[in-house]
Amino acid sequence: HPGHAVTGDVAVIGGGNSAMDAAVIVKRRGACDVYLLYRRSWDQMPAWPEERRGLLGAGVHLLVLAQPVGYVADDSGRLCGVRVTRTRLGEPDSSGRRRPVPVADSEFVLPVTLAVEALGETLDEALSEVLAGVDLAGGVVQVDPATFATTRPGVFAAGDLVNGGTTVARALAEGRQAGKAIDNLLRS
Repeated sequence: HPGHAVTGDVAVIGGGNSAMDAAVIVKRRGACDVYLLYRRSWDQMPAWPEERRGLLGAGVHLLVLAQPVGYVADDSGRLCGVRVTRTRLGEPDSSGRRRPVPVADSEFVLPVTLAVEALGETLDEALSEVLAGVDLAGGVVQVDPATFATTRPGVFAAGDLVNGGTTVARALAEGRQAGKAIDNLLRS
């Protein structure tokens, strides 16, 4: 919603145009520190050059060669951090980009109060690990169609992650509907 402020520190996960946009938007909405986490290098990011320039101009912190592997919640179940493992670049994968390889004993927790997953249209193995407890079928996340709640309590999904990639209008409508359900949950 255009009038909603964002507070605290935020992690945006991904290296595409949507991730760049999300990071810039939450920074403009008032987030203290915004961290863009990407598991490959800056040079291998799929985001367009103008999107990357916008990210740098907004004052977003870059954590490249950093792969999220889980979330940390406080005693009340609220997000308080993202568990991150450092990576190095290995041999090229099916996309032609060098595959990220986890670096042993490099895990750390990035303290944040909000995480935005702005990832591609297909689920890869790393995302499946992050989404432990969320039912997947046919390469998409299964949700309640009325609220977009996943099978994992407190986790919602919408857009390409749920519908496999259709129209921007549908993704926006689903995101808006999921946002309302999240707002209702937080107010209850």
